[in-house]
Amino acid sequence: MIHKRHFVTDRLNRVRGIWLPLAALLLLLATPNLFAQTDTGSIAGTATDPTGAVIPGAKISATNLDDGLTLSAVSNGVGEFTILACRVVNTT
Repeated sequence: MIHKRHFVTDRLNRVRGIWLPLAALLLLLATPNLFAQTDTGSIAGTATDPTGAVIPGAKISATNLDDGLTLSAVSNGVGEFTILACRVVNTT
């Protein structure tokens, strides 16, 4: 019986020895992302014509007035679009 108890204890110690440092490392790597602030956002919407009908395949553009960078997207089959990674500045 003593032998079995030592086996279980040794095995638990080995598992703790692997998972505890791994969990600590993952927590350490994830921490900077938890406090990160970004200066980007996204623009999402639905492309419609004056009558309110959706426009599939419409090209939508957003231009940064500070540096002239233009980001664009194409609306999907139901007129929805998303422009990702837009810097938060003056846009038109």
